[in-house]
Amino acid sequence: MHLTDLLSNKFPEETLESLSSDILGERLIKFYQEMKKTPTQHYSPSAHLSIRAALDRHLSALPEFNSISVIRDHKFKAANKSLNAKLKLIKAQGQGKVRHHPSISAEDIKKCYETKVFRDESPLL
Repeated sequence: MHLTDLLSNKFPEETLESLSSDILGERLIKFYQEMKKTPTQHYSPSAHLSIRAALDRHLSALPEFNSISVIRDHKFKAANKSLNAKLKLIKAQGQGKVRHHPSISAEDIKKCYETKVFRDESPLL
């Protein structure tokens, strides 16, 4: 769910640009709590933080919000506490585990150098 979807579905009279920072903080609390990948699966904690950072970048590009930060401003302390509480819940449920890709084997690295996939010369030359 996108923040604009939340606004259009639950608060149809509101647009992102028309919100005061106080109302935006309230809407962010709701958005953070309802944000899921599927109806039963949460995003990873790092994805939640990435979404918040992307939202912060998006809002800072808007003239109405260019002087605020949803990450750092005290006005959004409740929203950030809400997000942190959700992240703790996700981790407590065992859904916050990071899944790493397997390492590249030494044989595959050697093959990449032999076939010049990995080169010693600069890519700018």
